Amino acid sequence: GYKMRSGPYNNYRVPTPAMRAGDFSGLVDASGTFQTIYDPLTTGAAPNYVRQPFNYGGKINNIDPTRISPFAKYIYSVIPLPTPALAGVNPLVGNNYSGAAPLIQNQFTWGARFDHRFTDKDLVYGRITKAMSSNYRPAQGGVPTLDGFGNSRTDTYPNESLSLDWTRTFSPSWFNEFMFSASRTVTTSFSGDFTRYYTDELGLPNPNHQPGYPVINNIGVGTGGGNYFQPINWYMQYYNYFILEDNGTKIKGKHEIQYGLHLRYDQLTHMPQQQRTAGNLSFVAATTALYDPVNSSATTRVATANTGHVGAAFYLGHANYEVRLAKGKYYIHQHEDSFYIQDNWRVRPRLTLNLGFRWQFSPYPNDKYYIMSGFDPRTMSVVLGNTLDTFYKINATTPGLINVLTGYGMKFKTWKEAGLPQKLVYNNWHDVGPHVGFAYRALEGRKSFVLRGGFSTNYNLIPIYGWNDRMRMNTPFAAFYQNYQLTDSAQSPDGLGNYGLVSVPTIITGKNSANAVTFDKPMGITPGTETFQNAYFDPHQPTSRVHDWNLTLEKEIMRDTVLRVAYMGNRATHQDSYDDWNAQMPTYTWVVTRKLTPPTGVVANTITRPNPDLPYGNLQEYRKDGWGWSNGGQVEISRRYSKGVGFQVFYMLMNTNKAASHGWYSDS
Repeated sequence: GYKMRSGPYNNYRVPTPAMRAGDFSGLVDASGTFQTIYDPLTTGAAPNYVRQPFNYGGKINNIDPTRISPFAKYIYSVIPLPTPALAGVNPLVGNNYSGAAPLIQNQFTWGARFDHRFTDKDLVYGRITKAMSSNYRPAQGGVPTLDGFGNSRTDTYPNESLSLDWTRTFSPSWFNEFMFSASRTVTTSFSGDFTRYYTDELGLPNPNHQPGYPVINNIGVGTGGGNYFQPINWYMQYYNYFILEDNGTKIKGKHEIQYGLHLRYDQLTHMPQQQRTAGNLSFVAATTALYDPVNSSATTRVATANTGHVGAAFYLGHANYEVRLAKGKYYIHQHEDSFYIQDNWRVRPRLTLNLGFRWQFSPYPNDKYYIMSGFDPRTMSVVLGNTLDTFYKINATTPGLINVLTGYGMKFKTWKEAGLPQKLVYNNWHDVGPHVGFAYRALEGRKSFVLRGGFSTNYNLIPIYGWNDRMRMNTPFAAFYQNYQLTDSAQSPDGLGNYGLVSVPTIITGKNSANAVTFDKPMGITPGTETFQNAYFDPHQPTSRVHDWNLTLEKEIMRDTVLRVAYMGNRATHQDSYDDWNAQMPTYTWVVTRKLTPPTGVVANTITRPNPDLPYGNLQEYRKDGWGWSNGGQVEISRRYSKGVGFQVFYMLMNTNKAASHGWYSDS
């Protein structure tokens, strides 16, 4: 094993001691402009909504320290103070903290094995291995916190494996090898402690009771590379593999018969990225700004220039809230069972034929609870792998979300109503692959040469990571729940945006914000957006396969030196691809071809799609019509090690092209 500590010192922006005490008199930006903050509790009546500037203790931009929100108080307690040498730097303008951003790595492996010959015919071998690897980055997402949680990232990779091998010799011409192996691999990435419910502890909305740390956009001193607090998207993998193989060889006359059985069972418990399931906070500067009656209108509210600031809104606890409902764990079960037999037939002293085939049965992966969704293009309906009542019981979705989705016109049907198997994909029973070859020695003496050739068809399983990370956002298992009343016209009480500019906020972060977002009353769900998307399997999924072939000529050109000239190639068929068949038309194309302005309102995200009258967003069919070709030649000269000299020189030229994708990540 080993331990390694490495990493640089990075520069960050942190709140000053004055800000932490409510003193924002230093709100001066890079241009030297002063930002005045106003007290939302002093908001007057329409039409001018007059507010008074903060003036605690007779000092402009000074907030009464008793007004600090519980959440801000906690955040200030875990953010380091400015570095003494940088204490005079304004964090609105430059970095004022320098701290270590280490990578802490630990790894160990231990194992044990035994070999024992029980009889002259029986040899047994066994091995046990246990390993652990972990990485900890306290400053992965931004400024390192004193408690090591908010911007940290911890990755762990424990692994355990067992293997057994029993070789049995029945006779000089017949022997058999039995093998069994099992392994468990666990992978997890998390910020802080994945057993803690930080959101609940901080009094923030957590309707799905998810562990994890919330994303915090800005606290008034910049966002760094993205968000000021950016915890890692939590994900976990618990993979168990069990493999049983039996391979035998029987020699009889000119025939060497090889046979074997391969049985594999995978338990793939996979939790895809839980993006913002512990919540997301964006503090609203408008809650501390001054309404501008001159530049505002009946439909638009505008703040007076150089008023309001995110830092003050953070201090007071005036925020927008968002919580995502995301697909939880997949409990995938997957089999790979196969049988093969091959006859290596020495037809003549000069000619050997290899005649074999392999039959493989790989049932399509199946979720233990059938928490999957498909799509029926004929009826434009989402197909569910289980009943809605079952999904409600296991918290895979909520009645409130279903009501909103169906209210906009989304249709659901069960696998039975769609005439599909419950796993939504049919199995393949006829994956039989030939494995044939030959070797022929021609002529005699210096003119002799050997010609070899072969052809085979092999099948491969669908990789789980290729599809699950996209399908994790499928309806009805994923949705955005928002409380954007302070900014969003669709959610504000009076139907106009920037409501926080003219009202007294009633929710204080960490004080009474636990129910700011609920699953009973979904808000911020709009047709055509991610909540209405579905990525699904074509029910008929032929197994991906590769056909390989080669033809090689071998000739000894001098003592211990051989020239090989080979032609080789392969053709891959039924490879991964997907059809994004309900994508939005680009805005430019819409304007140019329709001669219309870009759409707005509820239909803005659906009217530019191929099915404008339906609420669906992206509809992506995962199918197997990709392909690939590769063929070329190789010239090789090699000398077997002799008299202290051995070498190999070769030149290869291949022509490769394909029309397929890398899982769900890119088309080619």
